Amino acid sequence: VTDSLFKEETIEIEIYYKYDLILSEALIANPTIKRVYKLDETIKGSYTAIIRVNDRVYIENFEL
Repeated sequence: VTDSLFKEETIEIEIYYKYDLILSEALIANPTIKRVYKLDETIKGSYTAIIRVNDRVYIENFEL
């Protein structure tokens, strides 16, 4: 196990509905974070979640 697994890291989370930013949050994770976001199920369409951590970007597109 290395020290890097237990360092505090900033995680930036953005959620978009179509092309509109609907949530933006910066969190400190040490060493993990558990978070659930509830979206309004009556607003159907395309969503994108973007997560930035450790100079990496993760993108997930999903539909409701």
